Amino acid sequence: MSGKIKTWLYVIGGIILIGAVAYLAFNLLLILLPIIIVLYIFFKVRNYFRKDNSSSTNSYTKEYKKPDNNIVSSVDDTVGEVIDVDYEDVNN
Repeated sequence: MSGKIKTWLYVIGGIILIGAVAYLAFNLLLILLPIIIVLYIFFKVRNYFRKDNSSSTNSYTKEYKKPDNNIVSSVDDTVGEVIDVDYEDVNN
């Protein structure tokens, strides 16, 4: 086959393949979009009613606080012996 014919066949085949995938994706979206919307509304309504019922209990609102003095006192800031190191460049 000629090089130009082969190139045009690849281009046309690619366009047809991309079009077929886009067509299937669009049809799948039209089928799934109502299902997704119904599920979204269902979970929003369910969480709204759960939030109203759980607002009377304060079991998860208590916050644990630890004083910062214990953390700071455990750090060792003593200055020990400092070692000075001279670096030399090594050429390969």
